[in-house]
Amino acid sequence: MNRAVGVVIALFVVIVGAWAALVAFGQQERASRLPTAVPNISSPAGGEAGKLTRSDKGEANVNVSATYMTGKVFAEDPALKKPDYDPKSQIVFLVAMNTHVVDLSTYKLDKLAVLAQSDGSEVKPLGPWISVQEAMGHHRSGYLKFKRPADGPVTLIIKAVGGVPERRFTWDAPLP
Repeated sequence: MNRAVGVVIALFVVIVGAWAALVAFGQQERASRLPTAVPNISSPAGGEAGKLTRSDKGEANVNVSATYMTGKVFAEDPALKKPDYDPKSQIVFLVAMNTHVVDLSTYKLDKLAVLAQSDGSEVKPLGPWISVQEAMGHHRSGYLKFKRPADGPVTLIIKAVGGVPERRFTWDAPLP
């Protein structure tokens, strides 16, 4: 009887281990099929995207990066889904959030972000967040559109993500 119990336990351990391996492989496979933003947006490799990306220090275990999107940035990665916008009257930021601690799926960036302009005014995004990546609540990327400011530098402010009151990303004038 003891030997039969040992065999059953060993078989159970093997089955559970195989199931766990299949689940892990399936999650990796799913993540690899998700659309990506600018390659490794949290630490861009260079080019136009590298010049126009701002990243925070990963406060509260959440790294947030924002890339000011231009025609050159879209041209660097033709696979990147381009949102519908008018570059003459609007500007677009690709915002990426990455963590392994916080559930990012609850954050509504179109409600938490504002664009501070050189005259001190703040404007809200034009419309909702346009998602390009939603990976199990820990990796999110998407676009925020704003009315193009008249002149001067702009600062994208993202409030209350991961318990940090605000994260600021600034681009100097003239904007491309």
